[in-house]
Amino acid sequence: MQTLLLHICCAPCSVHCVESLRDEGIEPAGFWYNPNIHPYQEYKARRDTLVDYAAAIGLDLTVREEYGLRGCGYWQIMQWFRANWLLLRDRFYIRKE
Repeated sequence: MQTLLLHICCAPCSVHCVESLRDEGIEPAGFWYNPNIHPYQEYKARRDTLVDYAAAIGLDLTVREEYGLRGCGYWQIMQWFRANWLLLRDRFYIRKE
């Protein structure tokens, strides 16, 4: 049986992929690495659900534990956009240095 490395963002997204690959005689090996998911509660929920799901279906899963978000930043067509600043200030603690 062939093996295929499958990057997985969350358990629900992987269900059809894993089933389809197995139907074709390919055994997926799951790989979790998603340091860009925010907030942390969402990151943890996706990771933990995937770990439980993989165990339940016998999927070999490698988890690379790295939550790298330390803040956020973006621009609005390279211009100051006050409405976005107000949203950011309302939702996040912003430290100005």
